[in-house]
Amino acid sequence: GATARWLRGCGEQDRPLLGWPELRAVAEAGVEVAAHSHTHPQLDRLPTTRVRAEAATSRVALEDALGTGVEGFAYPYGYWDRSARQAVRAAGFGYACQVGERTSSATDDPWSVPRHSIDAGTGVPGLARLLGASTTGRAAHARAALGRVGWRTARRIPGVGGNPREGSP
Repeated sequence: GATARWLRGCGEQDRPLLGWPELRAVAEAGVEVAAHSHTHPQLDRLPTTRVRAEAATSRVALEDALGTGVEGFAYPYGYWDRSARQAVRAAGFGYACQVGERTSSATDDPWSVPRHSIDAGTGVPGLARLLGASTTGRAAHARAALGRVGWRTARRIPGVGGNPREGSP
């Protein structure tokens, strides 16, 4: 029911979000509602205790509001590290998604399942291309891993991403 305040940097901070009644309707229609943390921080930049609280609080809040179990978790911004993976597992989630920009396969790690980014500009043709793309091969896995390492490194450069494990997102 609020707005996407975390999108301030790209001018989308007023984008409306679903409220509890809409989320309940989505869940009742058979669509999975998964957690995405409690306050949407970059989990790989937080102290371990806060990462654990973000994961656990998000699951409890959703389950209480929806009256059903919540199995999935999506790392905010797609960023994760060992601490985030451990916190998500400890909170009782069955799997977690990262932004891998590729289609998942049966051999993917359940705590870092890749997914594609879908935004307002994707459109139906773009979604059809993503769904029809064959991106589960060895080359796609290697490209995704290389990109992940490169971006993790870049985010640690002052002015690009700040310092890891900051106290705030």
